Parts: sequence; C-alpha cells; structure tokens
Amino acid sequence: MNTRRLSLIPALLGLCLSAPHAMAGVGQWLRDPLGANPASLKQGVTLPGDDAPPDCATDHDPGIPLSLAEAADLALCDNPQVRITWAEIREQVAGVGEARAAYLPTASGSFTYQRDATTYPGQPSLDSTVTGHNIYGSVGWHLFDFGSRAANRASANHLLAAALAAHSAELQNVLDSLIGAWFNAMATKSAVDARREADALAKQAVAAAQRREVGGAGTHSDVLLAEVASAKATLALSRSQGEYDKARAVLVYTMGLPPMTEVQLPSLAATSAAPIGDLDAWMDLAEHSHPELVSAREQWLAAQQKVRSARSDGRPTVDFGANLYENGYPNQGLQNLHNQQFTLGVTVSVPLFDGFTNHYKVEQAKAAADVQQAQYEDDQHKVLMNLVKAHADALASGDNLQASQNYVEASEAAVQSAQRRYAGGAASLLELLTAQTNLADAHQERVRCLTDWNTARLRLMASAGQLGLDRLDHPLEMAPKVEK
Repeated sequence: MNTRRLSLIPALLGLCLSAPHAMAGVGQWLRDPLGANPASLKQGVTLPGDDAPPDCATDHDPGIPLSLAEAADLALCDNPQVRITWAEIREQVAGVGEARAAYLPTASGSFTYQRDATTYPGQPSLDSTVTGHNIYGSVGWHLFDFGSRAANRASANHLLAAALAAHSAELQNVLDSLIGAWFNAMATKSAVDARREADALAKQAVAAAQRREVGGAGTHSDVLLAEVASAKATLALSRSQGEYDKARAVLVYTMGLPPMTEVQLPSLAATSAAPIGDLDAWMDLAEHSHPELVSAREQWLAAQQKVRSARSDGRPTVDFGANLYENGYPNQGLQNLHNQQFTLGVTVSVPLFDGFTNHYKVEQAKAAADVQQAQYEDDQHKVLMNLVKAHADALASGDNLQASQNYVEASEAAVQSAQRRYAGGAASLLELLTAQTNLADAHQERVRCLTDWNTARLRLMASAGQLGLDRLDHPLEMAPKVEK
C-alpha cells in the first residue's frame, strides 16, 4: 500500500472521532447563533441569598423528617405557574434574538427548472420548445433608520428582564404559599402534642379522684367531674389529630407530591425574637429589588421604547440591495438566450403621507406606556402595603413570644402546685382541673406564637422580595439598605 495513503488513515480516524463533538458544537451554536440566551436560562434563576438555583434532583426519603428547605425545593420544581414563567422567559429570549437579527443582512435565492413549449396551430413549423433553468438570488441590508431597530432591541431587553423578574417573583410566591402550609402543619402537629399531654393530665386527675374516693377523702361526684374533663380532653385530642392530618395533606399537595405520600415533620423548635429592622429600610429595599416591581418597571421601560419605535417608523430609511437573475426573472418563462443580469443599488425611502396611520400608532404606543406606568404604580402600592402589614405582624409576633413562654411557665407551676395540694387534700378537684385547662391553653398559645413569629419573619422577607432557600432555616437578618 502506498505510504502516503497510510499516513492519511490517522487523520481520517481523527476526523471521524471529532465529528460528533464538532456537530454538537454546531448544534449548540445554531440553537442560539446571536447569543440571546442569558446565563440564567442555562443555569436557572437563583433566589436572593442563595448560591445556586433550586436543586430539582432532590428525592425525599419518607423515613427522615422533612425540613422546610427540602419541602420548598420540592414545591419549586413541580409547580405549573413556575413552568409558565420559565416558558415566558424563553419566549422573550426569542424576541431578543429577533431584535438583534434586524441588524444583519438577509439573503434569499431560488432555482427553477422548467420546459417552455410554444405551438402555432396554423404554422406547426414555427413551434418551439425550450428546456432550461432560471436562477434568482438577492441580498438585502437595512443600513439606516431613525432608531427603530435600536428601540425594538431595547424593548426586547427590557421585556426579557421583566420575564426573569416575574419568574423570580413566582418562585417567591410559591415559597410564600409553602410557608403558610408548612407552619400550619407544624402548628397542628404541636397542637396534637399539647392535646396529648392535656389528655394524659386529665387521666391522671381521674386516677387521683378515684384514689381519694377509695380513701374516703373524696366524693363520687369528683370522679364524675374528672371523667367529664378527661372525655373532653380526649375529644380535643381527636379533633387536633384530624386537623393535623388535613394540614399535612395540604402540605403534601403544595409540594407537588402524590396526595397519599407519607411525610414526617420535625417538632416546632422554640426560638426567640430577633430584631427585624426599620420599616423605611425594608420599604426602600423592596422598592428597588422586589421582583414584582422590577418586572413592572421593566415592562414600563419596554413600553416607552415602543413609543420611540413607533415614531421612527414614520421617518426615512436607507437599504442596500443586490440581485442576480439568470435566464429570466422569477415566475416568468425562460428566455431563448442564456443570460445573466446583476443589479446593485441603495434605496432611500421617504414616507410622505400615510393617511395619519403612523400618528395614531404613536398615540397608541403612548397610551400603552401610560397603562404600564399606572400598572407599575399600582403594583408598587400593593407590594409596599403588604410589606407594611408584614412588618407590623413581625413586630407583634416577636413581642408575643416571650409573653407566651411566661404563660407556659406560670401554668406549669400552677399545675404542679395544684397536683400536690389536691393529693394532700388542700385543694379541690375544680382547682386542679382549672390549672390543667390553663396549661393546655398556654401550650396552644405558645404554639400559635411560635408559628406566628416564624411565618411573619419569613413573610416579611418575601414581602420585600428577599426570600431564598438558604434563608428559610436561618434567623431573620435585615438585608443591607440599598444606596440610592
């Protein structure tokens, strides 16, 4: 075999091995040749305070108590509204690419193979048949306008930014819904624990009343009264268990899991209130970075660019064009002689009168911009109003935490005292039952205050647009104030 041919074999093998990688690179380039895709479209949107997008590869182990962060991750990755906003991002990315493409030249061409037959019924000797082809090619380039393309490109960029912010806002809305379902389930679980403890105390009271009756120190009416209180505590425990089962089912559905999925929840941990910061600082932060306001503001800016584009459409434009014709023109018959024709030119188009069409297009664009401005102001009012309420709720719930702890401690001391006094015959059964009822109420209030505080601190962050997965299990920290 020829030595030169042998030397070509490694080169051919290398070309074959590298071809799939080269084709993959070409395929990626063809999917986005103008680089319109933002980095977040490839990597995912990162929530405030997070280092990475939600990890949708999370698989819950039913044998392990579910954490709030894991529940949030599951809820974010299988939510229809989140998928809708993600698709809207892709739609706006295509709009950005289309706006960028307006700066590039365009080319088109056609090839036609045909057979032309001409007959003369009275003079058959004059009949003729021509077989051949014609070719047409053109190149066009929009060279100059008065800002129409630039305005459309700016508008597309603003709409893409609005779509990204809307997606982030929807993520936080999902987190907000999950927070409500999560802490409702946690509160009902803690209520079950509290009711179970109250039921146990009520049964102890029945046993103590029976012992006193046997010893002659009590009456049968005391036993009946203790049994009534015990039955009432058992009924309250049963109702609490039902409320917990319902709240857990709602939580499972909110996370996007099958309705019958079993989940274990951790106990509601005791915590203390943390400083929540000044309301003005929170409002300033929300006004500048809340994703709903960012989205509305970007849509307003996009509408303003549409006004600029509409104005430019009524002004002169300059276009370059080149055309090639071979053997005739498109949609016409073949010429008898082979020929080629090439044209090259620059066209200046000056609109003179369009029946006031462009005038009304500008007015329509202005009105649309006014609508977007009003929508932004309305969204701003709603977001800041929700933030004011959330800040007030956080303040109130923080103040209630210590009071609820004092209530529990005092009630526990009262029950212990009443149990000793009743066992020693120094207190009535009614005093013991009242102390036990107060303790059950104290536990309920403690659960409510802990739930209110945890919900309020997270919803305060969500109302300011600052809630992320990494901040769910951390104490509330005031975000830095935005410099104007």
